[in-house]
Amino acid sequence: MTLKIAVLPGDGTGPEVVREALKALEAVAKLEQLQYTSDTFDFGGDRYLATGQIINDQDIDTLGSYDAILLGAVGHPDVKPGILEKGLLAALELADETPWADLTLSAIAEAADTSLSEFHGLAGKDDLAAHADPYFDKAMSEEGVSHDESPRERLFDVIMLRFEAMEAHRAGLLSLMKYRDHTPSLLLSLPLARKRSADWALVSAGLDNRSGAPVGLKSVAIGYVIDTAERAWRKETSGDFALTMAALDKGLRDAEDRMEQLQRFTGWGKKKTRQDNTADEETKPEET
Repeated sequence: MTLKIAVLPGDGTGPEVVREALKALEAVAKLEQLQYTSDTFDFGGDRYLATGQIINDQDIDTLGSYDAILLGAVGHPDVKPGILEKGLLAALELADETPWADLTLSAIAEAADTSLSEFHGLAGKDDLAAHADPYFDKAMSEEGVSHDESPRERLFDVIMLRFEAMEAHRAGLLSLMKYRDHTPSLLLSLPLARKRSADWALVSAGLDNRSGAPVGLKSVAIGYVIDTAERAWRKETSGDFALTMAALDKGLRDAEDRMEQLQRFTGWGKKKTRQDNTADEETKPEET
């Protein structure tokens, strides 16, 4: 079977990221004897700025014929700073009553009390949807943390600030998330969004250092915890965050246990003794 892959480099660093991703894909394909073909589409901000169009129904049908979509990044530097936040909040308010899938950029502009031309450069409401995670991530750094608390407790506190900020926009966010669940481009960008959320959680908790496990591994683990807690948040009905806090606490405890197991196995963070250094010297290969 030959897989068909649609490649959407997008904007900013997207083309560079996609170029390296294709190299990795080619290497894996050779090792695993995977057969695939790829086609590249210019669905990015530059095309929108030049033509006023980013993607139409025919394009969506075309993408639907592919087995997978490789997306680089969305967003264009010509979009005015702050317009994404303004548009996102207006869209979330509209989504209280109107499904996110039915929103139009003109309606969002009207609700945001701004000209539609201010949104020129956006790929549509999908760009606003993609901005939801970084917007609410900022809440994690709005309050300080106590360094008397354990790393797990600090992470719990800052991540809960994110969900508390989201709660004020619950109906709109649930509508957005339902739309995201059925939109391939947003789903494909979700792992990167989770990693960025995790990175900021570590920064906000003062844990973005080399102590313990490597920062990259910690980001992957915390990203998974945030994703699991968000699934619980979506099921909340009482407003007391009981499900969210339970899922977050369990996820952080499980992650902590796994990191400790890996640390014992690999020796991360262990200070070398004089005996260890002597052993290292003895095992060095002789120079010829």
